[in-house]
Amino acid sequence: MDLLVNEMGWKPADIAGVPNVLHYGLQRWIVPRCSVIRVLLSKDLIKEKPSLSSVFVSTKENFLKNFVIPYQEQVPKLLRIFHGENESLKWG
Repeated sequence: MDLLVNEMGWKPADIAGVPNVLHYGLQRWIVPRCSVIRVLLSKDLIKEKPSLSSVFVSTKENFLKNFVIPYQEQVPKLLRIFHGENESLKWG
């Protein structure tokens, strides 16, 4: 929960509204998706942080369709970031 609140800026009330988020695997589900969103926000490719449900509840295919594929030209390593292959974006 620390990652979601302190690193990503979601409010505890937001997380309480989508409690299933806490059941997802940290390294295989939460960190890769947070890394992609963080990169998109830092490069102003998205203007505001998406909802928790759009980031975590969507299938892998929908997440890729909405947050990775449209931005691959601007961020060529985005798919690698999603797969956890970019060491510079490790959390912790």
